[in-house]
Order: sequence, then structure tokens, then C-alpha cells
Amino acid sequence: MNNSYVSIGMPVYNGAAYIRQAIDSLLAQTHQNFELIISDNGSNDETQEICRQYALQDKRIKFYVNEVNLGALSNFTKVLEIAQYDYFMWAAHDDIWESEYISALVSIMEKDAEVAIAFTMFDAINESNQMIVEYPTILDIPSDDLYQRLAKYIKQHERLGKANPFYALMRKKYTKQAFATAYPLLQKGVWASDMLFIFQMLSLGKFVVSPQKLFHKRIITASNNNSVPEDWHSYFNGYQYLISQSEVLNYTQKVRLLSDVFYRRKKLYIDYPLVSFVSKLKSIIKSLIKKVNNGYKRRQ
Repeated sequence: MNNSYVSIGMPVYNGAAYIRQAIDSLLAQTHQNFELIISDNGSNDETQEICRQYALQDKRIKFYVNEVNLGALSNFTKVLEIAQYDYFMWAAHDDIWESEYISALVSIMEKDAEVAIAFTMFDAINESNQMIVEYPTILDIPSDDLYQRLAKYIKQHERLGKANPFYALMRKKYTKQAFATAYPLLQKGVWASDMLFIFQMLSLGKFVVSPQKLFHKRIITASNNNSVPEDWHSYFNGYQYLISQSEVLNYTQKVRLLSDVFYRRKKLYIDYPLVSFVSKLKSIIKSLIKKVNNGYKRRQ
């Protein structure tokens, strides 16, 4: 077994419904050398009681409580700052990891020092742990070529899971560097700023994806909103900002990537209105069918 240590940062707020499943799946990892840093952001449900119980049972768990809610970004920052090991990963309180997840990713990191971020194939699950959808397109992004890697990420559709490597295993030094660069965008609450953070990570090193499906991202139906806000310009402006500020991209690469951003922005203008129209049309048709069926039943 690999002896490398990993820091896991779990920011949480009112996570009592799912946090036991999340912690249990992390404690069941075959790679046992890790610290689990849980930072509660002033929860008013049973989250704190649950976490204290786990911390008493396992010394690898370090539990912190914010007296007041600091906001999500500050809580994510807090667990990163507390992390003491060279490998780091954020963990959402409602996700689930297969037992080989950390082991597979540490092995990837150990084989190639140029890998900045490692991830696995994954799917989305609902409140009942049932699979909703898989995301095979994540395998299309990795490349040893810096421009190709970044261009592939920009061009990938925003609904195809490209935000999920936010929960990948990362080298902490790159995580801190990318987080500091993307922080102004994260602080402003720019839509999809997590994707902009990942883009910055991809500029710092290689991205490797294990073909094993070892991660399950939970999608809460009530909070699942695939629509793009009116201010989606800020998302693309974020790419432009990161590209222009980059110290690792040459002039030609910057020009090509800015062009890729322009065409992705243009395509999104077409994609989302069309998707929205089709979605509304389906809703109208379902409503009409329901009314017809109800009228038919009444006549019977």
C-alpha cells in the first residue's frame, strides 16, 4: 500500500441528511493514510453532533466549528489552509467514494510528478443513491500538450460534468496557487467559477483520469438547476482574465485560447436558449396530456 498522506477537506453546512454516508465511504478507503478536516459553517441541524461522534471514534478526523456562518468560499478556504499534507482533495458532505478512490489517484500522482490533478470516472446519483447519469466525456480532456488540454476543457459543454474535477485529488502547492489566482472570480460569485478554478489547475500541470468509476456526485433534485444565469458573460470573461494573466502560456497559445473562448461563448448563446425552449415545450405538452387524461377520466 502506498504510504503517501492525503489531506481531505470537507466544508459543511446543515449536512445531517447525508454526511454519515460521505464520512463512512471515506473511512472505508483502502488508502488509510489521510486526515479528514471537517469544518462546520454554523449548522443548525444535527451535523455538529454527528461529526463530533465520528471525531471521537477516529483520530484522523479533525472537526472545527465556525461560530457564525463564514460563507461557503471562506469555509472551503479554511480546510485548504489547515491541510498539512502534499496531496489534497475537497470532499462534499453528500457525495460517495468507492473504497479504491484515493488509492487509485495517489498511484497516478506517484507515477508522474507533472500531474497536478487526478480524477476518476464518475456518475451523478440522486437522494436515494440511484444513478442519474454518467459522464464519459471527462476522458476527452487529458493531454500532455498544454494548449490542447486547456482548449478541450473550454470546448466541453458545461452540462457534461466539467465542474466535478473540483473534487479531484490535487497537489496542494498547485491547489493553493490556482485558488489564489481564481479567488477574485470565486469571491464575486461568478457563475461556474469552480470550472474557472479547474481551468487554472489544468494550466499548472497534467490532468489524468482513471477509467474506473469510483466517484458518485450527489444531485439534490430541489437544488438542481441546469439553467445558465443571464450574467453568463462573467464566466467567459473569467476565462479571458485567467488566460491574459497566465505566466505559463505563450502569446500564440493565449491568442488561440481566447479564440476558443469566443466560439464557446457564441455556441452557448445558441445551445441554452434552444435547450430552454425544448424544456418548456416538453413541460407544456406534459401539462396538456395530463389535462386531457384527467378530462377523459372524469367522463368515464
